[in-house]
Amino acid sequence: MRSDPQIASRFEQHELPIWTESQELRRFIAGYLALLPIKKSAVEMDKRFVEYLLELSDGVTGRIIEVLRRAAFQAIADKSQKVGLQQLQFVGARMPTVIGRRS
Repeated sequence: MRSDPQIASRFEQHELPIWTESQELRRFIAGYLALLPIKKSAVEMDKRFVEYLLELSDGVTGRIIEVLRRAAFQAIADKSQKVGLQQLQFVGARMPTVIGRRS
């Protein structure tokens, strides 16, 4: 919408807050991963997982989604069918354009 000034002027902009480690973030991650074609019980979401995801994404919602999406594809590709720290590390090593601190 921002690319068209006439449309953009009709809507008030709201900036989403940056995510931090919380139960709300864990629910968001679990809910998003539930939409992807992986085993629903195959998410390893410990504290290290969440902290690393936040490090990769800088807590930005769109980046979190992109990292999780790519991690799910990696889980399918490596036939583990689970999203865990290993899949995040694989994605993080290959996605410098999404990782805010590395771009």
